[in-house]
Order: sequence, then C-alpha cells, then structure tokens
Amino acid sequence: MKKLPIYILLVALICACSSNSYSKLLKEEKNTIADYIDRENIQTTTDWPGYCVWPENLYYEVPGYDNFYFHLSKVGDSVYIDGNGVKQPLSPVKVSDRIVLRYKKYLLTADADTISYWTTQDSPYPTEFEYYTSSACTAWHEAVRLMRYTESECRIICPSKVGEEAAQSSVTPYGYRMYMLIRR
Repeated sequence: MKKLPIYILLVALICACSSNSYSKLLKEEKNTIADYIDRENIQTTTDWPGYCVWPENLYYEVPGYDNFYFHLSKVGDSVYIDGNGVKQPLSPVKVSDRIVLRYKKYLLTADADTISYWTTQDSPYPTEFEYYTSSACTAWHEAVRLMRYTESECRIICPSKVGEEAAQSSVTPYGYRMYMLIRR
C-alpha cells in the first residue's frame, strides 16, 4: 500500500515532462498565427478602415486581444424592406439581438488540409445565439460587433483565448469565414 503514492508521483512526473507547458503552447500558437499572416500576405492595421470595401488582405488588429484579427469582406445592409415595400432604416446590432451565424472554420497551420475543419455553410441549421448575453465565444461576439449590420461577412484570425472552448483547451488558433444575419 505504501508504494501507491510513489507510483502516482512517478506517473505525474512522467506526464509533466512529456507534455508541453501552457506558455510553450501559447508561443507556438503565436508563431502559427504569424506564419499564417506571412504565408497569406496579410497586411495588418491598428487603424479601423471604416465600413467600406476593404482591400482583400487587409486585417484590423482588434484592440484588447493578442493576435485577434478581423477583415470585413462584405458590408451588411443598414436598411430593410418592410411589408409595404418601403425601405426602413435598420439599426446596428444591439445587445440581445438574435444572431444567425454561418461560418467555415479552418486550421491556420501550414500543413492543414484544404477541406474545412467545420462548416455550417451547407447546414439547414446555422449557429444561433443572443448577442452579448449568450455563452458564444468572445471572438464571435467581437466579430458581430465589428460586422455591425445584417448580411455582413467577415474573416477572422482567432487565437485560442477568445475562441471556442475546444480551441481554448487545446490552444489551437483557427480562421473563420463568417456570414451574419440579425433576427429581431
């Protein structure tokens, strides 16, 4: 019986020596993102380019987050047609709006395959959540805030800390192509 604690300690030491430390994983993640930005010839800026058509490879570095980048691919609609066929102004996204999100998630590593890791593009059931009141990941809420209007499209480079729970636990950065609808 007295040998059991020694075996547990030995197994714990072997596991600790063979696994990567969290700080090492974060450094590898940062390098993966930097490598992806270089490979894709992405230009980053800390100045918001505005709600217009952005150059193809221009990404905005989202303040307050390390290695989180946003690209506005399509400016959404700030008007809608009411039941009488009259254009009505549509306010930007607001807290508790129901967000319908279609996305394609992919790995940023150089050896990633060309097939998407996960997609809702062809699914009849897109992801839905309430803006800033649900448990959706921080990256999605921030992307919605920056897309601002319904029918907007964006691409993001998402570090694990603001990503989905599985990405956080594995310290895996992902890229997303997103399309948003606001349901009120």
